[in-house]
Amino acid sequence: MARMSYQPIVGDFSGSVRPDWTPLLLLADHDIAVAEQFMWMFEIELENAMPLQAYKHWETRRYLHLGPQAEAFVFLAPKRYRRVCGRCLLDLALMSPRSRGHAAPGAAEPGDAPCGWNEGASETAHVAGLRPDARESP
Repeated sequence: MARMSYQPIVGDFSGSVRPDWTPLLLLADHDIAVAEQFMWMFEIELENAMPLQAYKHWETRRYLHLGPQAEAFVFLAPKRYRRVCGRCLLDLALMSPRSRGHAAPGAAEPGDAPCGWNEGASETAHVAGLRPDARESP
């Protein structure tokens, strides 16, 4: 299985005001009940010209930044994004603040994530794109 790149990529607001729900629907396997929990916020254009749609969960206030084929990214700072496991990011965004530390219904278990998340990685480090053996570079 190919490993996703953990290298940050620069991105900035595209100026688009037209919501695109396709990436969220793809990530949610076309589950409208999941998608309707999010608000479309804005669009980012990465330096490689990939557009990212930014969605925010109504309760948890957590963001999903998704590419056209549901590629998931987290915002670093400033204007930097890193590719992460989409399913894991969605599970974290759906996790109620009252249930932190407990998996959301249908959440991926360690070892089940398509990116190879394992028990050695904390949930936050995993979603932030950090492997247990990797350190954030300056």
